[in-house]
Amino acid sequence: MNPKIKKIIARKGIVLSLMALFLLVAGHLYAYSFDIEDMDKGVKYLQEGKLNEAIHQFTKIIQQDPAFIPAYGYRADALRLKGDSNGALSDYDAIIAITPKDALTYNNRGSLYKQMGELEKAITDYNRAIEINPEYLLAYYNRGTVYLLQKEYGKAISDFNKALELDSKFSFAYLNRGVAYYEQDKFKQAISNLNKSIELNTEGRGERSNYKAFTYRGLIYYKEKNLDQAISDYTKATELNPNGVEAYNNRAEAYYDKGEYQKSWDDIHSLEALGVHGDAEFMDKLRKASKKEK
Repeated sequence: MNPKIKKIIARKGIVLSLMALFLLVAGHLYAYSFDIEDMDKGVKYLQEGKLNEAIHQFTKIIQQDPAFIPAYGYRADALRLKGDSNGALSDYDAIIAITPKDALTYNNRGSLYKQMGELEKAITDYNRAIEINPEYLLAYYNRGTVYLLQKEYGKAISDFNKALELDSKFSFAYLNRGVAYYEQDKFKQAISNLNKSIELNTEGRGERSNYKAFTYRGLIYYKEKNLDQAISDYTKATELNPNGVEAYNNRAEAYYDKGEYQKSWDDIHSLEALGVHGDAEFMDKLRKASKKEK
């Protein structure tokens, strides 16, 4: 199964089997006016990455039963995977019109607004999700990531703190709290959080977040003039993500500062293989110091 689709299916928290579709809707036993096997087909298509077929199935269900919320939710997920943000927004709006106190949908719509760059709308939806459910971990975490983008580091840290109160092993909250502390030049706190994030992401889990954690920790070591440790962390980052531009770029600068110019050039060549050109000012410095053109 496509990992991105698997993540969406897991996030929904709805067990979609023939028996599990007997849900309580608005406090009343729901009477289905569609063939519930169509719902299973739609979810199967979504799991297999057959997005057009999934959308067709969920649309068919909605036409037969315009108040059946799960069909809107899964169709929204399929539309997001297809890149149809407006279509997904329309489905989230439909769910909220049917059930105005659905914290999950406010959170999901907020995440879509964040993806679209509409950060204030995202915060408004996360606020609403938290108002409905004050223990909603993901809403606090997601709002924190928006504050991080807005450089509201204190607010971001506050939200990550709350997320960690609710789940002390939530590695992504440690990671992003570490980034927020880094941006505040609070390196000791940043390293502590980045270390915790790396510790929690063991045995092949969370490779993407570990790449970010090693890269940021490397930046801190670099700023503290601990070049060997910085290079070690950048190297771990490139092993986790061979296409990670930041790690190659940062390691090239660390090698330059150590006077290891050929290794610096090697990282520049790795960047070029990825279609990225090194910073012009740095390239001029490297050419002069190494007495090489490339």
